[in-house]
Amino acid sequence: MPPLKLAWRGWGELTNALLGAVALPVYAFSIQSGQVDLMIILASLPFVLLAFNDLLATQWADRCADAYVGKRSLAILWSANKLRLTYTGVAATSYLMLLTLRGTVYPEVMVWGSLLALPVSVWGGITYTKQHSPFPAVAAMVLILLVQMVGWYLEI
Repeated sequence: MPPLKLAWRGWGELTNALLGAVALPVYAFSIQSGQVDLMIILASLPFVLLAFNDLLATQWADRCADAYVGKRSLAILWSANKLRLTYTGVAATSYLMLLTLRGTVYPEVMVWGSLLALPVSVWGGITYTKQHSPFPAVAAMVLILLVQMVGWYLEI
């Protein structure tokens, strides 16, 4: 949206992921607890990365229409090779973060449950920029979201 129009300048994917996957959970937690907790931010980070990949895949599917109207998403600004490398690196970082935060931020069972999304992310990495459908990235993000929602419910 004006005046910044971040999505038209290559910043839409990152800002959308941060707003939706960090700011909203932190806001919800702070409303309920009256504080901002670093653990909530840390717990959000692996999901933020998969949300970013979801946005990369969605923007790839829209790149022709976006270019036509002058929008400059990362799918337009970056080469397919750079996008694939970014997608793979971001997905790997997400799962490594889950493992790193095991036992401190995430309960053990939630980490192992979240890894159910790993094969879907691998599928997404293999097909990203080679097909128009963002389905694998969306499926990985939704799967990890569902697993973690159930995990936090059971934990709390």
